[in-house]
This record gives sequence, C-alpha cells and structure tokens, in this order.
Amino acid sequence: FSFPLRWWKYAAPEWQEKLREFSEIMVLLNLRLMAFNLVPLPPLDGQKILGLFLPEASYTMLLQAEGLLSIALLLLVFSPLIFKKDLLWEGFLNPIVNFFWNRVLRLNA
Repeated sequence: FSFPLRWWKYAAPEWQEKLREFSEIMVLLNLRLMAFNLVPLPPLDGQKILGLFLPEASYTMLLQAEGLLSIALLLLVFSPLIFKKDLLWEGFLNPIVNFFWNRVLRLNA
C-alpha cells in the first residue's frame, strides 16, 4: 500500500490519478477484510473478541457450538447464491466498512 504513496511525487500527472485510485482500492479492500474478520463466528477473530466480553460459561458454550457456527458462517458467505440476498455484507459488514471509510476520507481532506 505504501509503494504508490512513495512514488506519488515522482509520477507523471496522468499516473497520479491512477496511483490514487489504486491506493483507494487497497484501503477499501483492507477495510472489507478487517470487517469480515470481526464477524463473531469461528474461526474468525471476532469470536475471540466476543469471548473477552462474555462470561466464562457463555464462552464455553460458544466454543462447544463451534462446528455449527462454522456452518452458519459458510451460509452467510454463500447467502447470495442460496437466498439471492447478501445477508453478510448488506446487514452487517457494509455499515462497518462505511464508518471507517468515511474516517479515512476525512484524513485526506
């Protein structure tokens, strides 16, 4: 990600726009990966973060249901193919990505 930014000042004007677009795509991709990783289902990191806030008994139950929750994650990932609606991105992840994306754009302004 830092490569285009390092060469920004040396690039020809017609390449500066391409470098900016590439940088935006990379930031958006990283934000989407971050948001997906925060889904509180195994084997993603969101489950471990959720475990920090749950009582120990509840977290133990969550760990015991790990197999079923992994299937739920697969259903969410493949929901556009199964249900003809993207349950994961529309309902949960897009608001997170948009929140952070708006913060990134404010840094550039």
